[in-house]
Amino acid sequence: MKYQFSNARLLLNAGDKRALAEDVGGEVVFAGRSNAGKSSVINKLCMRKNLAKSSKTPGCTRTIKFYELAHARRLVDLPGYGFARQAHNRRQKWNLLIDDYFRDRNSLRCLFLIVDIRRQLMEMDWQLVEWKTRMASLPLHIILNKADLVGAGKARTILKKLAAELADHKDISLQLFSAVSGLGADQARHVLAHHLERTA
Repeated sequence: MKYQFSNARLLLNAGDKRALAEDVGGEVVFAGRSNAGKSSVINKLCMRKNLAKSSKTPGCTRTIKFYELAHARRLVDLPGYGFARQAHNRRQKWNLLIDDYFRDRNSLRCLFLIVDIRRQLMEMDWQLVEWKTRMASLPLHIILNKADLVGAGKARTILKKLAAELADHKDISLQLFSAVSGLGADQARHVLAHHLERTA
């Protein structure tokens, strides 16, 4: 299937498991720290400026957003993590919502982890990588976002370093990306389309 990424539309916001999109077809989920630029990555991939809207206060988004690319093919935007200023009960509610999403989600094909290349993988990112290794059937694609802010040479050095650190992990790929310059956008779309078409 060829995808017209610019035709992506917000399908629904889910605040609890009863509101999740129907578990059919295929979907790729986007995760990352609240300030990693997840919304900007989704907007660049879909060639839209305001499809995914980031909160003015990082860490305040509390719903799972489903974007439809084609019939039964979706991008899924998880709430960002890593902001400790939120109340404990609010963070606990986020965790339960995300657990409900991942539990027995048959349509899930790949996890895209969005990382700020200047900070590289932080503790909670590594926790997600380790969690992924326990789900052998779930590929992980790491987007090193904001590559334009470190320069081409340093970006390639960081990419090589992380590739070496992750060499023992199966089904993990990574790439450079810039939502500003468009670096890596075509590559990411190709990876995204590939996984959306995979069978379970």
